[in-house]
Amino acid sequence: MNDSLLYKIALSLVPGLNSVEAKTLLEYFGSAEAIFIKDNLEQAERLNPRIRENILYGKAIQKAHKEMELIEKTIFRYVSSMMQSIPTVYVLVRMHQSYSTARESVI
Repeated sequence: MNDSLLYKIALSLVPGLNSVEAKTLLEYFGSAEAIFIKDNLEQAERLNPRIRENILYGKAIQKAHKEMELIEKTIFRYVSSMMQSIPTVYVLVRMHQSYSTARESVI
């Protein structure tokens, strides 16, 4: 699992935190993961206390884990379905190539 992506998703799930504030926090702390460290948040004096509480004690990380699981399952299903259709696609391409070659020899 990509931890960087996990924390970015978690940041987007913090109640009351808009995209401008999230971008400001990312610039200030340097990474999404650093935002979720209690000691770091205590240094951000200008941060709204309600948002600080939502980051520290909210369920954003738990929700982000669920989102990541869903993403991984979806990608796995997509790749699996693509792998099953590759032989069909290959056969269709080969048939098209054969048809095109046969057609060129007739013309």
